[in-house]
Amino acid sequence: RAQALVGTTGTVTSPFVDEKYGMVHLRDRGGTLISVFCTTDEVPPIPRGEQVLLVSYDATGKRYQVTRK
Repeated sequence: RAQALVGTTGTVTSPFVDEKYGMVHLRDRGGTLISVFCTTDEVPPIPRGEQVLLVSYDATGKRYQVTRK
C-alpha cells in the first residue's frame, strides 16, 4: 500500500523537509487525506506549503523520498 503512493503529489505541512525529517499531506487514490513522513536530498530544505512529488519509499525507514514539484 505504501509503495502505491509513489508518484503522487502532496503539500509540505512541517516547517520544512530536509535530509532528516519532513511531513507531507496528500490524498490517496480513494480521496482520503493522509500524512506521510518524508526526506529529501535537495538543498535548501523544502519549506512548508511547497508542492512535492513522492519519488520512492524506504520500507526500512518507513518514509518517502520527495523532490520539489
